[in-house]
Parts: sequence; C-alpha cells; structure tokens
Amino acid sequence: MSRNDDTKGIIIMGANCLIRMINDAACELVGYQYKSELMGKNINAIVPPPFSRNHNNYVRNYIQTGQSKVLDKLREFVVLHKERYVRPI
Repeated sequence: MSRNDDTKGIIIMGANCLIRMINDAACELVGYQYKSELMGKNINAIVPPPFSRNHNNYVRNYIQTGQSKVLDKLREFVVLHKERYVRPI
C-alpha cells in the first residue's frame, strides 16, 4: 500500500469471505469505530441484500474456476452501513 492509501477504504478478505484486514477509512465508510468490530466477520456484514445472498457462492465459484464476471472491471458498488442503510462507494 502507498502512503496515499490512508484516505482510501481498503478491505482484504480471505477465500472464506472473512475480513482479514480493514483500514480506518473503510471502517469510517461503513460506520464502525473500531476495526475489531469487523475483523474476522464475514464480508456480508457490509454487503447489502440482494448482493449478500449469493456473495459467498460467487467467491467460491471464482476460487474454483478462476473466472469472474465482476473482478477487474470498473463498477459502482454499495455497502451496508452499520446503521443498516445502503451507501454508495
């Protein structure tokens, strides 16, 4: 990560969809004060329905096949804020 990344929300999840790393900017985007509130939780804690319903399956399919319809593409996306509203990012 570069020095400028401290203002960008960064989340790293493992193949099991659990959050392995989240920076302060990402926590702020989704309304959490402490990283520990999200560390080790499933990424779907911040992925709103209807996307969260199949997200784990999408990740599993990508790991098995190496093919994705969404990775490496410019997209607009939304996250689920701690207060349960959907926020564009």
